Parts: sequence; structure tokens; C-alpha cells
Amino acid sequence: MTNFFKIVGVLFFCVILSNCQKSDSATVSIRDYSDQYKADIVLIEAYLKTHKFSVDADQNVTFSDASADGSDAIWHNPNLTSRVVTYNNVDHTVYYVKLQDGVGESPTNVDNALVAYKGIGLDGTVFDFNNNPTIPLYLPGTIVGWSEILPKFKTGTITDNINNGTSTYANFGAGIMFLPSGVAYFNNALTNLTSYSPIIFTFKLYNVSRNDQDGDTIPSYLEDIDGDGYLYNLASGVANPDDTDHDGIPNFLDTDDDGDLQLTKSEVRYLDSRGDVRFYPYQGVTVDNPLTLYVDESKGIPSRTGTAPNFIIDYTTPTRLRRHLDPTW
Repeated sequence: MTNFFKIVGVLFFCVILSNCQKSDSATVSIRDYSDQYKADIVLIEAYLKTHKFSVDADQNVTFSDASADGSDAIWHNPNLTSRVVTYNNVDHTVYYVKLQDGVGESPTNVDNALVAYKGIGLDGTVFDFNNNPTIPLYLPGTIVGWSEILPKFKTGTITDNINNGTSTYANFGAGIMFLPSGVAYFNNALTNLTSYSPIIFTFKLYNVSRNDQDGDTIPSYLEDIDGDGYLYNLASGVANPDDTDHDGIPNFLDTDDDGDLQLTKSEVRYLDSRGDVRFYPYQGVTVDNPLTLYVDESKGIPSRTGTAPNFIIDYTTPTRLRRHLDPTW
């Protein structure tokens, strides 16, 4: 039964990822991904060498032609960097500019991100924008570029305006990403955007909300074992460091993370001193709440070392091997 739920979870995730990357508009015949990338990267690098940008106090970006010698072009900007994204068996170089890092927390590629953005074609045509977002993007359901670049940025600070119910954001991560069509809309056409278009997104990362895709009570971002912000692999045939039992299912989708035939949810469950069912937090708080007499909030998911019957139980060491990742327990 455990394996059944694993398979269902993976299939569900794959369907969501596949469907949400496509627009509702018309599509055209599929081109070769490698050939298309080669054409796209030439256009993107030409753009970077012939255009510059300016930024206002609120991190809004304006593009313009670079000088005749290109000395002020984006290509020479010290904040221009890149990430190689392997998708559909093609290594895509995705250039991005970090305008502002942010002071808060970074999303993983399986979280929700509240983002203000503008989508622009290389010809300067705006095809999408959202200046005042209220609904976060579900990153596994967006185009690949979003889920691959946003983990490189952090959120900022939020001030809630009680009088009108709005929020004010400051010190947020802000950037520009230049996406080959293979990690954007590829053969999908949008309003004001033709199929196979490399594109630009300017963006501001306001907030992050976390998910628990496999329902094991451990938020998925805490199942990022190597802490790199990427919990699933786009490249095929590559071992995933976030797959503890190496069964091909990353922990954030795996109902049995360590492959010991015990559900993760059951391994982080316990009875409090009153006999009620509780779930350990991933990491306990510093001081137990004296008002909750039956619960010790300072105890996180435990680890076990030593030999029976003299096991040593550890509830607090940050680097401990927590029970749900220990197949010997």
C-alpha cells in the first residue's frame, strides 16, 4: 500500500508540472529542443551585448539600447550571472541579474512565491505583468525558468496596512531573468508572444509560503537534504541528493523517506503525556511553552544512537539523523 501512494504522488506531481507549464492558447508543431536552444541563446546573448537597463528606487526596470561600443551593455554588468538548467536533455544557460538579494528567506523550487513581475519579449513587447500580486505562484506549476531562478533570491520585509488591508514590501529580492524558450513557453503562443520566443522577466520576490506535497507533516522545504533549494531534478539519470532511500522518489513526495516500510508520518507521531496524538516539529523551539502542560515544544523529531537497551535519544541537535530518515529505527 505504501508503494501505491508513492506512485500516485509522483504521477500527480508530474501531471501538475506538465499541465501548468502550458498556456491555454494555441500551440504549434514541436521543434527539436537542442536546435531551438542554439537559436535562442544566440538571440539572448546578442540582446545582452546591445542593451542596458536602469532601475528606479522601487526596483522597476527599464531597458534601452547600449552605447555604440557596448561598454555599458548588460553583458558587462558585474551582477550578470548564469545557471545551467538541464531540461528535455538540453543544457540551457539561463542568464539572470541580481538587482537586490533580499533580506528574508529563499523559496525552494517546490514552494509558493508571491511575485510582482513583467514579461517582455526581446523586441520590447510586454506580454504579461502583475504589479500588485495577491495570489502566489506555485513554482512546480510554472514555467521552468521561475522554479530554477527564484531560489537564488530572498524575500524582504512586509508591513501590513491595517487601515486598508494592503501590505507594503521592502528590501525584497529583485532581478531579471533571460529565458530560452525551452525553459519558458516553447511552442506555446501567448497574447503578444509568438511560439519559440526567448523572453525576459523582471521580478520582485515579496513573500514565500511553504507546501507539504506528501502530507507527512514535514514541510517540503525541510526535506531539502543538501539545502540547495532544488528538491527535484529536471535532468534525467542524475541521482537526487534529496532522495534518502534512493528509490527514485524525492523525499518531498515520498511517504516513506528512509524506505523502512514505515510511513514517515507515523515515525514523527507520538502520544503526549495526556495520551493525545501529536506530531514532532522538525526542530523544537528554544523554550517549552509553560502554558501547554501536556506538550514539550522544545522536542523536535528525535534521533537514536547507541545500542539497545541503552539508546541515547536526541531531540535538539540540528545535525541529528532524525527518525524518519534513519532506516535502522
